[in-house]
Amino acid sequence: MNRNAGWSLAAAVVMLAGMTAVAGAQANAKALPAGSVMCKDGSNAPKGPDACSKHGGVDLSATGAAKAANSAAREVAKDSARKARGKAKAVEQKTAKVAPGGGPGMVWVNTKSGVIHRPGDESYGKTKEGKYMTEADAKQQGYRERKSAAVPKKKP
Repeated sequence: MNRNAGWSLAAAVVMLAGMTAVAGAQANAKALPAGSVMCKDGSNAPKGPDACSKHGGVDLSATGAAKAANSAAREVAKDSARKARGKAKAVEQKTAKVAPGGGPGMVWVNTKSGVIHRPGDESYGKTKEGKYMTEADAKQQGYRERKSAAVPKKKP
């Protein structure tokens, strides 16, 4: 998958997560149309001095609850979008392409950090700055093994 396709997929995931969250939160509360209030009989009417005059008056608790539900829906959508962006970024990192040119007897050297990565390592051929070379050449040029790959010393 090319880099642009990965970001397009990530954008689609973020949009879908946001729309799903808003729909779910609004389904849990009776949402009011913009510029209207909830009447005591359960109907809604346009805001104004005569709002709900024929319906028993304005139900202030329901109107406030609907506003709170709409606000909560927006917060849920924002949170879902943040989480979806994080998941999309993780997918992008896992699907990073391996640089061409490796092969038997070759290690990947991260030229910025000076660390050697072997075939099977998660960073083999994937760091932003690096190159393939033989292990002997890498050690001769001063590159080091990654810390988690080091052999632990035996206690006497």
